[in-house]
Amino acid sequence: FSPLASLEGRVFACLGNHDYESLLEVETTYQLAKIILLKDESVIVPTPVGPVEIIGTEFNFKRSKKDKQARIDELMNKFPDKQHYRIWLVHNPDEFTFFPQGSVDLLLAGHTHGGQIGLQSLGINWTVFNFLKRTPDFGLWRQGTNTMYVHRGTGYQGFPVRLGVTTQMNSHSSLRDL
Repeated sequence: FSPLASLEGRVFACLGNHDYESLLEVETTYQLAKIILLKDESVIVPTPVGPVEIIGTEFNFKRSKKDKQARIDELMNKFPDKQHYRIWLVHNPDEFTFFPQGSVDLLLAGHTHGGQIGLQSLGINWTVFNFLKRTPDFGLWRQGTNTMYVHRGTGYQGFPVRLGVTTQMNSHSSLRDL
């Protein structure tokens, strides 16, 4: 994380489900690397193109659609006024469909490990995760005016396997093209 330390005040994170397995270590690492961990919090960041609101959310361990909708409703009540370009950090892309139209300029998610097993390395846009869940598992997605980018991540879940799905590292450096 040392390269990120030079970007103090400009690197943000939210927690994922596996982060809770060693929460103190994760939080300490973020502090040392000068990463701002947002837990149901928002910050306004000045940028060359104007202020940007970044909202980081706690991981939602509830699985039912009713619980997910209630969680998003709770967040929308906590952060009601959309006065600036708004970026949401939400670990699980399943929650994207529960946001009201116009409330998400960009939602950044992960969680799926890019499907973990798939045919992408062969040029075929198919993963086991997407086949079973019918949920976005990587890349850029739109629903009406809301936009989400799902990151494949660099690791794996549970067992050490990635088959046909490459790891990914990104740097989003400009809001001008969004």
